Amino acid sequence: MRSIGAALGRFLSRLHGWNEHPDVDLSLFASNEVGKTTTAFVTYGQLVATLTSGDKIPHLLDPYLEISEEKLAIISELAETRIKEIHSSTASSVMTHGDFWPGNIIVSLRRGADGAIEVLDRLYILDWELAKTGISGLNLGQLCAELHLIARFHPHREESAKATIRSLLSAYR
Repeated sequence: MRSIGAALGRFLSRLHGWNEHPDVDLSLFASNEVGKTTTAFVTYGQLVATLTSGDKIPHLLDPYLEISEEKLAIISELAETRIKEIHSSTASSVMTHGDFWPGNIIVSLRRGADGAIEVLDRLYILDWELAKTGISGLNLGQLCAELHLIARFHPHREESAKATIRSLLSAYR
């Protein structure tokens, strides 16, 4: 899992650094307004409604989180700020994937004659329709959150998920 995390960290680091190459033109991705709107809605647009069960999702109704009005106001302000940042021209210098979660990553492993995994062969990153210039932390945060959920819901995968996160962040740095 460490090699997968390290490969993903190197990939994201290179992707987020594309703007540093003088021959790269990110204007096509900077104009992906559908990608920006989708990201803003999915990550922050429904945050308060989800936390307060305002969207009436059955599995979130009972029990719902009890969050004070003061904290909800802070969360709402943070969400509005992030939505503005996602749409801002200042977020246009960093290339992002836009939907960076384990379901969009195909892992090819090389196995030995005995069937045991020997080495990571390749990684393939899929689903580029939300690719845009934006906030690099959203790519990192989404993947780390998804890996954390894997660990949470599948305890037998906790150590491998944590090792993947550690190696991802280390390689990204």
